[in-house]
Amino acid sequence: MSHTRKEEAPILLEEPEITGRYVELDGSTVSFETFHTDTGAQPHRGAAGDDGGAGREPGRPGGGAGDVMTTTATRTGAMRRLAHTFVTFLETGEAPERLFAPDVFCDFTMPRWRLQAEGVGAVVALRRHGHPGPGRVPRSRFDPTPAGFVLEVEEVWVADGEHWYCRELFRADAGDEGITRLSVYCTGDWDTARVAEHAAAVTMTRP
Repeated sequence: MSHTRKEEAPILLEEPEITGRYVELDGSTVSFETFHTDTGAQPHRGAAGDDGGAGREPGRPGGGAGDVMTTTATRTGAMRRLAHTFVTFLETGEAPERLFAPDVFCDFTMPRWRLQAEGVGAVVALRRHGHPGPGRVPRSRFDPTPAGFVLEVEEVWVADGEHWYCRELFRADAGDEGITRLSVYCTGDWDTARVAEHAAAVTMTRP
């Protein structure tokens, strides 16, 4: 059976309240998380039906701050944080460190066209070509997948004095270094006139 140690796992999350190390092992993500006691943060205690501590690092008692080893629950948390960072990238156009793996590949599909980019610089450039300025993501939905996450968003921004809107679906595969593969499906950019035309023609029952 494969095994690993905390010291061998790379640090992928470092915040005031938590330091997280994550490594792929036999098809699962093993996580070592250190919760810093001076922040008052508490470690993940598991959902209903949790094994009561079987996933904790040997030698660590349950219920207090310290190192915690989990698999699925922590993987979901790590992907949720990565998706949150990705939304920040959508709003600012700036890619934080470890958002994308060095060899990230993006496959971007829009109405009647398709583009691809490989490498962090090329992926960021592809994004900035379509959205050169900052914007907002007023609504989003996150769903974890075995390989990463799916993110559904609405974006709004202003360019050349015009207000724009679009809806997008992102399917991301992610590893230790960040997002490795990104598939993007976009409605295309709607200007104010298009949004008004749609509102007049179609009654939406949900946002």
